[in-house]
Amino acid sequence: MGFFDRFRKKKEEQSEKGQERNAKTADLPQYSDSTASKSGDGEASWDDESLSFSMSKGSVLEESVLQEERSTLVKEDPDTISNEQIIKNDTVLDTYIVESDAIKGGMGSVWKVHHKGWNTDLAMKRPQPRFFAEGSEERKKNFVRECESWINLGLHPNIVSCYYVRDISGVPTIFSEWMENGSLKNRIDDGSLYEGTNEEVQERLLDIAIQFAEGLHYAHE
Repeated sequence: MGFFDRFRKKKEEQSEKGQERNAKTADLPQYSDSTASKSGDGEASWDDESLSFSMSKGSVLEESVLQEERSTLVKEDPDTISNEQIIKNDTVLDTYIVESDAIKGGMGSVWKVHHKGWNTDLAMKRPQPRFFAEGSEERKKNFVRECESWINLGLHPNIVSCYYVRDISGVPTIFSEWMENGSLKNRIDDGSLYEGTNEEVQERLLDIAIQFAEGLHYAHE
């Protein structure tokens, strides 16, 4: 099988996988996590443009749920907590059970969490609180604006979907798809990307390259 035949075959396979993935996502239970969005006094203070109410195209939350969330307030603690204080088995905002230790990076940390209402796993991504220590409101707005662009990409088989942002103790925190099996960097570092015969390695790299290209093409359409 020649290069272009393999390329055509991979595109067809990726298209089929994308349809299956979108079908599975559409079947997720359509629950609101409004439990996490209520303050002690129950008063609403969200602006209509708040990112917490911006959901991806074809999201598991429908407009009726978004309208309900507009009448609630995200729970905030008076004092900012550090990322190190969020540990495995904690429950965050009364809704998210932390199921992993933090995956730490220079800009922040990522946890695998389980959404009790949706009965599904999500990635919770929280920047280091120190990035919002000075000029915090303006920095938060800029951060939220960037996240909104990600949310509005919607669902695509080659893009990790971002669902919404929640304020956790004064720090805007991203909730997105949880992807099993690590990253491409992990596969490079452990050598598994290059396992097998030359033909198998070429096919694997071609598969990844096609996925990258299709994701980038969709994002820039």
